[in-house]
Amino acid sequence: MDAIVYLEPDRIATLPDDADLLRAERRGTGVGDVVIDVAYTGICGTDLLVWHGGLTRVVPPVVLGHEFVGRIADPGGSGLPVGTPVAVEPLLSCGECWACRHDARHVCRRLRLIGVDVDGGAAARVRVPAGALHPLPRDADLRTFALTEPTAVAVHMVHRAALEPGQHVVVLGGGPIGALVALVATHRGAGSLTVSEPNDARRALLTGLGVHTVRPDELAEVVAARTGGEGADLTFDVTGHPSAIAVAPEITRVRGTILVGGLFHEPPAVPLQVVTLREQILVGARVYTSAHVDEAIALLAEGAVPAASLITHEVAIADAELGAYRMLDQDRSAMKILLRINP
Repeated sequence: MDAIVYLEPDRIATLPDDADLLRAERRGTGVGDVVIDVAYTGICGTDLLVWHGGLTRVVPPVVLGHEFVGRIADPGGSGLPVGTPVAVEPLLSCGECWACRHDARHVCRRLRLIGVDVDGGAAARVRVPAGALHPLPRDADLRTFALTEPTAVAVHMVHRAALEPGQHVVVLGGGPIGALVALVATHRGAGSLTVSEPNDARRALLTGLGVHTVRPDELAEVVAARTGGEGADLTFDVTGHPSAIAVAPEITRVRGTILVGGLFHEPPAVPLQVVTLREQILVGARVYTSAHVDEAIALLAEGAVPAASLITHEVAIADAELGAYRMLDQDRSAMKILLRINP
C-alpha cells in the first residue's frame, strides 16, 4: 500500500507505508481509532508549501494529504458501520485554549492538521479520530465529495464576509479556492460577481461555468462600471499575493468588506490609508467550522458546486510525484488535482 511521504525540503516520494524509512520514527498512520480506506485525496498549495519546507513545524517523514474521502474499514468508537462513506475534517485542536473554549476550535492556538502535523490521507489507509468524520450519502460519488474540504474553506469565507443577497462581489484569484468562493457566493445570492485571474485556462474554465472573469489589468475599470463607480461591497483576496491585497481597498466601496484569505510568504504592502478613509472592514478567514463542512457536503450533494468541472486532473498514487505534485507546482492552469487511491 503506497503512501506519499514528505522526507525533507523539496523531496517527496511514493513509498510503501511499511517501509523501513517510515517505521524508524513512526507516530502511527494518522491519529485516532477509526481506520479509513482512502478513495481520493486532493492536493493544494498547502501540500506544496510542506513539500518545499515552507512549514517549519512539520517533522518528516510524514504522509501528506488533508483533503480526503473514503470508506470506514474499522469503525473504532465511531458507531458507524463498516463501508460508510465519509469525508474527513482534518483539524486537530487542543480543546484547552481560548479559541477552543469559545466555540472557535478551528483557530485553536495549537491547531494541527492531519496530513501536515500527523500522517494524512495520501495513502491507502489512515487512522483518524471519530470526531473528524462527516458521513456522506450512502450512494455518494466519492470523486465529487473529494472537494468537501476546499468547499468548506469557501463556505467559511463567505460566512465570515457576511454576504448579503444582491451585493457586488469581487474575488481576487481564480484558482480552486477562488472558484469555489465565486460559486458559493453566487449560490448565496450575490448580485454581481467578478473574478480576477491572470491565467487564461482558469478564466476559460470559470467562464464556462457562468462566472464573469477578467484579467487583473481590467479589474478596476470593470468594477467601476458594474458598481456605478462605488466599488465592490465585498472583496475576497484568496491569492496570498502582494499585488492582490494592494488593490483590494482601492476597488472596495466605503464601509465595504475585504476578506483576507490568502497566506503571505512575506508581509505585503497594504494601502491602509484607503482602509481608514473609507472605513472599510478587514476580515480574516482560516479553514472552517464543522458546520461549514456539513454545508459544503450539502452543496456538493445538490450539485450547487460542479465538482466534475473543477477536477481537471486525476492521477494514480503511483504517479503522484510527477503527475500531480510537480504538475501543480509548475502548471497554474490546473484547477483541482485528485490522487486516485481506492475509488
